[in-house]
Amino acid sequence: MIISELNKIDISAKIDQTKKDFRNDGHSLTYHANSYEISFYDKRKDLEQAKKYGEKRSIEKDNSAQLPLLGRMAFDPLEVFRIEYGLNQKRVMKQMLEKYGFESDLKFKSLFKKEFSKQLLIGVWQLFDSKFDFTVHNVEDPVKLLDSVFKAKPELSLLKALAYTEAFRIASSGEGGMRRFREAIEKHSNIRSWHRIKTQLKGVKLSPDRTKLEALIQVGKQLERFEPVNIKDYPQLKICDVNNS
Repeated sequence: MIISELNKIDISAKIDQTKKDFRNDGHSLTYHANSYEISFYDKRKDLEQAKKYGEKRSIEKDNSAQLPLLGRMAFDPLEVFRIEYGLNQKRVMKQMLEKYGFESDLKFKSLFKKEFSKQLLIGVWQLFDSKFDFTVHNVEDPVKLLDSVFKAKPELSLLKALAYTEAFRIASSGEGGMRRFREAIEKHSNIRSWHRIKTQLKGVKLSPDRTKLEALIQVGKQLERFEPVNIKDYPQLKICDVNNS
C-alpha cells in the first residue's frame, strides 16, 4: 500500500529523474537519474523474486545469504518496507556529506557511517512525504467523498463540489495519480492551469484515510529509530528455529 501511494505522487519537480520503474506487481518503485537512484520495495517480495527468477529480477543483488528466511516465514504475513538511496557521483556524495555536516573527503570512514545513512534516508522520505496531500484520501465511495468535500467547503456550488470530488478521485487513482493528472492537464491546457488546480485543491482540507496516514507516519518514526529488522524482535510470528537465526 505504501509503495502504491508513493507511485501516485508527482515528484518530478523535486527530483531530477530520467526513468521511473513501478514493477513486480506494484511491490517496487525506483527512480533513476545520472547521479543517484532511489528505490522503495517490499523486501520479502524481492527475496521471492530472487528465489524464483534469480537476481536479475530483484532489486538487491546479494540475496543468496537471505533466501533461507523465506522458508521460515512461509506462514506469516511479515512485510519489510525497504528504502535505498544510491549516490553514483563524487560531486553528489560530497554535497550530501557537507549538507548533513560530515567530512567530505570521501574516505570510507566518512562515507560508511550509520548517522550519515540515516540522515540521507530521512531526507529522501521527507521529500516524498511532503507530497502526499492529494493522494491519501479514501476515494472508493464517490458519494462519501462528495459529502466530505461539502463538509470541508460548504459554500461550494454543486458543480464545483462535483469537480473537486472528481479531481481528488483522479489524484488518488492507482494508475499514476498526481503525475498522470498533471500530464493530462498540461496536454489539454497548460502548466498554469495545473498550478491553479493544485492551489484550489489545497484549499479543500479533506481528512486523510486513517490507515494510510498511520502507515506513512510509522515509516518516518522507524527511520528516526533507524534500527535493523531482526526476526527475533517479532516473537508473535510463527517462525521455526528462531534461536538459530
